[in-house]
Amino acid sequence: MKLETTKFSVADYIDTAEDVLHYIDAALEDNDPVAFRRHLAAIAKSKGMADLAAKAKISRAGIYKAFDERSDPQMSTMFSIIGAMGYRFSIKPASEEDQAAIA
Repeated sequence: MKLETTKFSVADYIDTAEDVLHYIDAALEDNDPVAFRRHLAAIAKSKGMADLAAKAKISRAGIYKAFDERSDPQMSTMFSIIGAMGYRFSIKPASEEDQAAIA
């Protein structure tokens, strides 16, 4: 018997602002810029790439290029994309131990 499968896209399951926050927070825990862009791309797909590109004032091709695993987009590009999604970056201590070591 042949097993039938369907293509999975996490973008189909990112529905709420809370979903976005949890998904992006999980990506940032890994400190991996490629994984972060992959997660951000899924969020962008869930919101619609064309609409996001227009809001970010970046071409649609530019959005796809920023999310390409071989690219290294400028921070200004990432700020534009995240701002167009209705979010902003913030910084927090990695842990209380890390914060105590800096003090």
